[in-house]
Amino acid sequence: MLQNVSGGSISPFLAFGVAALAAISVKAKKFSVYTLSVDQKLLDVVDRYLGFIKQVSQGTPFSQSEVEELIAPDCKKILNQKLFTTTRDAFISDLLKVNREQGSWTVTKLEAIPASPFYGKCVTLQLGITMDQSQERFNANVLLRFDSGYRIAEIDEVFAKADGSYNF
Repeated sequence: MLQNVSGGSISPFLAFGVAALAAISVKAKKFSVYTLSVDQKLLDVVDRYLGFIKQVSQGTPFSQSEVEELIAPDCKKILNQKLFTTTRDAFISDLLKVNREQGSWTVTKLEAIPASPFYGKCVTLQLGITMDQSQERFNANVLLRFDSGYRIAEIDEVFAKADGSYNF
């Protein structure tokens, strides 16, 4: 990863793409500077979302009003390509059920990648999940889509056991 001027890291592929654009501009004698801006507010909401998930996973009480600011009432969750829940309340209810039946779990954010503004407000997360009692490990790739008020409107998650091998 390369460091950008604000202290965050950027992908080498992104850096190469920006360098290629700069080279083309110089060759064509156009000296425009292109920048890609990251919507910091999206990343802040992602951190709040992961904080909420941590609270639920540990059985810690959470603020309903904060959740209402974070997740849209008609938020859909798609799990492994199937519609799983269609409302915020159903999503929360499912999380609480997992905690009740499986116990606590730990979520590790491996990466958060905001999409280009051209694709709307969305962030892709790569998460590691470990069930605290059984120590089973899982990978989750999650696409969070946001509404115009920066509330999570859709959670599209691919969830798989991390066993270190291909299981076809």
